Amino acid sequence: NRATAVVFQDKIHLLGGDSYNTRHEVWDGEKWTLLETKIPMYAEQSGVIVVDDKLHLFGSKNSSYQRKHYVYDGVSWTKMADCSYTMISCSACKIGEYIYIAVNGDDRMLIYDLNNDSYTRVSGSTNYSFSSPTLLYENGVLTCFDSRYVYTYNFEKETGIAGQEMTGEEALAYVMEQRQKDGLTTWVPSILKEEYQMHKLQQTLTKLVNKKVIFRGEI
Repeated sequence: NRATAVVFQDKIHLLGGDSYNTRHEVWDGEKWTLLETKIPMYAEQSGVIVVDDKLHLFGSKNSSYQRKHYVYDGVSWTKMADCSYTMISCSACKIGEYIYIAVNGDDRMLIYDLNNDSYTRVSGSTNYSFSSPTLLYENGVLTCFDSRYVYTYNFEKETGIAGQEMTGEEALAYVMEQRQKDGLTTWVPSILKEEYQMHKLQQTLTKLVNKKVIFRGEI
């Protein structure tokens, strides 16, 4: 249990599991294959995202690997820079040249710079700590679903620039400026997840399934 799954190179990759699990298994549509190349850390409740045909694995519940970040290219793993903050049960999505990371138990987001292999922690708070978050970025809107609330941040509305047209540098600069000014009040006020209209959630899930996107979650 507590493994992470993602579609990578047209196959489902199942990563880790319990506290001391380094297993990396692949489903090709017919059978599971256990890869000989093990994950170089205990991947328990890790965050995962595929960017430019590379698989990024962030953090772990295991105390020795909570700040670690490894990248898999389909053959081998490469260690990236450690994060200054713990990353437990996190979710990630790419916006421009950056990976946005929501971390369980934290009320601020992390932003990983793909070009400089470095992290920034936004200064503004959502006023609530994320709980098992899942991030989705679509049409200029960043949405975070967690076990209690739904948060949204509209880049297009706040900047007047469509999300697809915004460079990573512009997005990061704007987000940092807004967090410093108003403590993240540009986030839409939180609503209870139970109050979120189910048909809208179902429509979102349907779109994700059609796009072959898999949520980070526990298996």
